[in-house]
This record gives sequence, structure tokens and C-alpha cells, in this order.
Amino acid sequence: MQTLRNLKDQNIIKVITGVRRCGKSTLLEMFANELLQKGIEQAQIQFLNFEDLDTLAIGDIFQIHTNIKERLVPDKMNYIFLDEVQNVKDFQRLVDSLYIKKNCDVYITGSNAYLLSGELATLLTGRYIETSILPLQFVEYYDFIASKSPNISKIDTLGNYVVEGGIPEYYKQKNISQKQADNFVTSVLNTIVEKDIFERLNVRDNMVYLELLRRHRDVYVGKVNNLEVDFVVIRTAICRKWILTVQRCFVIS
Repeated sequence: MQTLRNLKDQNIIKVITGVRRCGKSTLLEMFANELLQKGIEQAQIQFLNFEDLDTLAIGDIFQIHTNIKERLVPDKMNYIFLDEVQNVKDFQRLVDSLYIKKNCDVYITGSNAYLLSGELATLLTGRYIETSILPLQFVEYYDFIASKSPNISKIDTLGNYVVEGGIPEYYKQKNISQKQADNFVTSVLNTIVEKDIFERLNVRDNMVYLELLRRHRDVYVGKVNNLEVDFVVIRTAICRKWILTVQRCFVIS
């Protein structure tokens, strides 16, 4: 949050990346609400969530651009929040066009590092600052747990943290039931695999890829050799490409 405060009104695109459901959208919403509390008019803030079909129904980048441009407040700073913008085809051109407009402070989020690959990185070289959002760190997790159970030890808490991880929504679902929390984490991982990996790489043999993911703890990008999975030999270069893709989606480090 402090990073966004420091960069507010600066002539640079603020790019927020991170694994799905780690809190990127919540961070933007909190920052937008803070702007309102500081006297920024609602009309000066445009928040578009591109996981919402109502937003995607606006149309292509030209129609989205027109929609935003028509609502800009003249002679005042306008704050444009584009959430999960990678879901829009050719979003790079949309971001670039908004950036060069006068009095437009642009913030974008994305769920994988491809947001900053290829054309976007080339087109916006020197025009953006990336901030990576991670799930809860152990210190944050412990403070959260200790607020409810003051006598719990850090050792016990660490064991739970290793198993449960730091995705905030998990604990909200856990309040309902453990099964629902586990299903939530599974659904997040499945979405990452299907949308951010399989679709991006056009993987044809999904089962082989999933087997590689299961073995990732024993495989390192710098040391990986040809991998045999169910009599299918995956070349070293492919193994490395696949593992790097998982890293770029923030699943492993």
C-alpha cells in the first residue's frame, strides 16, 4: 500500500503482479477507497475488473478505451485501475494509450509474469514499476492467528503455516469448513494450471505436465535433464521451459 501511496500521481504505470487470489484486487480497492477518503471525487476513479463479464462485454480494446476516455474528468487527475488486464486481447496497446494521456494515473494488475513479457515490456520500457504481491508471510500469519489464540506457540503456528499457506481467502473458507477451504485451494491451483500454463504454452499432454509439477521439488532449472514420464521422454529444453512457466505464475520460486 505504501508503494502505491509513494507513486501516486507520478508519471509511471504501476504494475501489480502476484499469484491468483493473493490480494491484488483487494489492494487496489483499498487504495481507491483511500483516495475517496482523501477527497478525490468518485468520478475521477475508474475501476475495471476484467474477470467480470460485464466489463468484458464493453468490447475490444478500442471500445474499452473509448468507454474510459468518455468518462475522464477534464483538468483533474484521473485514476484508472485495470484489474486482471491480461484477460483483454492486446491490452498492451490499451495501457500504453492511457499512459500517454494527460492527467491519467494508471494502475494495472495481473496474475502471472507474462504481464511483463514480450510486447508490454518492450512497449513500456522505462514507463512502469512492478510490485509483486505475495500471500501472507509467516509474521503476518502468526499475528493473525495470535489475535484469536494469544497462547499459541510460534512452532505450532509454523507447522500449520507450512501446510495451509498464506492465501487470505483460505482462512475465510476454513471458518465455514476445512473441506471448503481445501476445495478452494485446489480450485485456485487448477485455474493457474489451466489458464496460466496450459493455455499459454498450448500443452497437448496435460498429464505429463502435471507429473512434472509433482516432481518439481527434485528438479532444478539449472540441472534438469531429459525426463521420462510414462515412457514419454521430455527434452531438457522443454522441461526447463515448463518449470520456468510455473515460476512465472508464482507457484514455485
